[in-house]
Amino acid sequence: MLYCFHKYFKQIGPKNKFPNKKTMWKKIQQDMIEELGCSFTETQIYNRYKTVLRRNKSLMKNNNTTGSSPKFNSGDEEFSKITALDNSIEPSVCVGTSSSGLKRITKDIPQVTKKVKTSLNDLLITLHKVKEEDRLKRKQKRQKCYETKINILKKIFNNK
Repeated sequence: MLYCFHKYFKQIGPKNKFPNKKTMWKKIQQDMIEELGCSFTETQIYNRYKTVLRRNKSLMKNNNTTGSSPKFNSGDEEFSKITALDNSIEPSVCVGTSSSGLKRITKDIPQVTKKVKTSLNDLLITLHKVKEEDRLKRKQKRQKCYETKINILKKIFNNK
């Protein structure tokens, strides 16, 4: 089924062999009857294609996120050929409300960065430093305010 889809997908269009996808699924149905001898409707074949596609997407998504070894299915090579042709499976440009941008064409292995482990003592020291800096800034601000008030009062009393 995937091989037939890959073979016929290029021929869909108004001036091509198949005017729409429904006629392509009918042709795939005829091919399956000839080659395999099993009879399915074009709707059943299309639904099966969607199921296989959905499972492959979830498998690839799971491979990118888990720490376990990646799992591969038997149709990976055929799916890679299909995704190269059909950008509706993995669009090259993703636009959303919060961001938009080009999707990576090649699937790189994500680089794993190790988290630097900080001890509780180091964490407490850095928090203390930040707190001390804030306290000094507040003290300097109060000192400036006090000096300006004293200068204003001196000017007032010197003028009288």
